[in-house]
Amino acid sequence: MSVPIWDEGDTYGMLCCFSTKVNQTISDRDIKVMELLGTLVGQRIARAREEDQQYARLQKEVETLIQSRAFRTVFQPIKHINTWLTSGYEALTRFENGLPPDDVFKAAGQVQLQASLETAAVRSAVSTVSQLQEGCYLSVNVSAGTVADPEFRTIILSGRPERIVLELTEHDAVENYQQLIADLAPLRAANVRLAVDDVGSGYASFQHILSLVPDMIKLDRSLVTGLSESQAKRAMVAAMAGFARETGTTLVAEGIETENERQAALQLGVEFGQGYLFGRPTDALAWTT
Repeated sequence: MSVPIWDEGDTYGMLCCFSTKVNQTISDRDIKVMELLGTLVGQRIARAREEDQQYARLQKEVETLIQSRAFRTVFQPIKHINTWLTSGYEALTRFENGLPPDDVFKAAGQVQLQASLETAAVRSAVSTVSQLQEGCYLSVNVSAGTVADPEFRTIILSGRPERIVLELTEHDAVENYQQLIADLAPLRAANVRLAVDDVGSGYASFQHILSLVPDMIKLDRSLVTGLSESQAKRAMVAAMAGFARETGTTLVAEGIETENERQAALQLGVEFGQGYLFGRPTDALAWTT
């Protein structure tokens, strides 16, 4: 007994049932059950084929994006909260398709191209290090998986590593901190500094701090927005400022947009800030003078 395996007009094969003995009891009901099974199998095959096609399309799109360099690097200043003097810049990636950067990097991760895309973005960013004002650093975003990529490490070490800060993002989870520490070792030996990004947005960032002992901690904007009005946020920021002093870690408050937020961060002991109040992301030509 056999029935077609199909879905919405597409036939994928036959579902067959064999017996070495003649069975005179097979009824229309048995055939209908077989037909139902054939339909269910066909639907599953159709979904799998569609998923494979979507994966292939997304993979091609990301590969094309990387090969055509359909992105640009913009730079946002990081300033001393009290003096407003610039200490460094964070390099951020903007894509020509207009999609949010986090969505594009997430899509790249879904097709195993996250390291390739992050490496391409870092290559673009670090090519501008020589244009930095004397004494300033360049901060680039990287996930834990990309740190292990040999091409990425070569790019960082072949330029001015002492002027680079790696901001560890949470694009992927850290499964093995000992391996990550080993991957970071040659970079940190070359005086590349390490920052933990988005501290205060989740448990993982605190785990990064305790395990990796970074040079810099960047407070998530969710802690900074409305800082002057929230006693709970003030307590958390004050605690992080105390931790930074005790450990000799540089503390940066992200997302400062108002003078009240700047004043509150300053009073709580935060030394550096980043946000629209200090400057929006701009292209390289806007800050090389």
